[in-house]
Amino acid sequence: MRVSRILKLLFVTGATFLCTESFAQPPAPILLAPGSTTTGYPDASNTGYLPTGVTLHACSSVTSNNTYDSCLFSNGLDLSAGQTNVTVTRSLINGVVTGNESCQNLTMTDTEINGNGATNAATNALQCFTWKRINCHSVGQCFYAGTMDVEDSYCHDLNSTPSGHNECVLGSSQGQKTMIHNNFVSNWLNRNGGGMSSVVSFYADNGFWGPGGNLLFKNNRMDPSGSGAVYCLYAFGQPTNTYFQNVLIENNVWAKAGCSPPNNGPVIYWRTGQPTNVWSNNAYDDGTPIPDQNY
Repeated sequence: MRVSRILKLLFVTGATFLCTESFAQPPAPILLAPGSTTTGYPDASNTGYLPTGVTLHACSSVTSNNTYDSCLFSNGLDLSAGQTNVTVTRSLINGVVTGNESCQNLTMTDTEINGNGATNAATNALQCFTWKRINCHSVGQCFYAGTMDVEDSYCHDLNSTPSGHNECVLGSSQGQKTMIHNNFVSNWLNRNGGGMSSVVSFYADNGFWGPGGNLLFKNNRMDPSGSGAVYCLYAFGQPTNTYFQNVLIENNVWAKAGCSPPNNGPVIYWRTGQPTNVWSNNAYDDGTPIPDQNY
């Protein structure tokens, strides 16, 4: 964790670094929690409120600068009035989290988000959040923002609409995006047309999305799980240009069964050779390396 935090600081300050360390393939197993002896990736057994054994009580509205523990939010978590610095722990949110498009600094740990069939994102108009050990499901997307920190979390069972585009993660803009040790499984819970854009999407261009970057993407697992996602990772760029900088994609695992040619691919639009971007030690789950090259 200390290494990833140092790299994050470098990204925020815009410093350039050179990664010269060599790694063995495949990436080593990851501890599920500090001090744990269990290795692997997050799932329902180690994310959300259920593993904590807590008894929930009803909660409704929240106010700024307060902590809410062991709550049942039956109608989603509403921050649309602009509440900031809210902390939610060991709780269940039935519905989605709604913000007001400003930087609200929502912190959540050990919490389950059950969208109950929602087709929009679990993070609806929400920016600047730090989430750990989140079990997110039954939504259109789990983590959608320009600035976010998601760690040790589990995305699965997504919903679609006829015109929808779905993925576990949709990141845009030049805000800081940190994704460490998550399990992104983009399987369908309910499909009503639409399609799975990818497992994880980071978009950037010279039009609608604008420039992107400032990403730390490390120790994650990506699995399309039969959803039809053509590529597992969209990596900011476009075929003939680059609109991203300060990106580290390191030590991640792709499910080979759904992310490999000829019908699918591990990544699209990654452009190698950019001085502030690093691709290192990424591999399929059978240990086959995924090299640093143009995709």
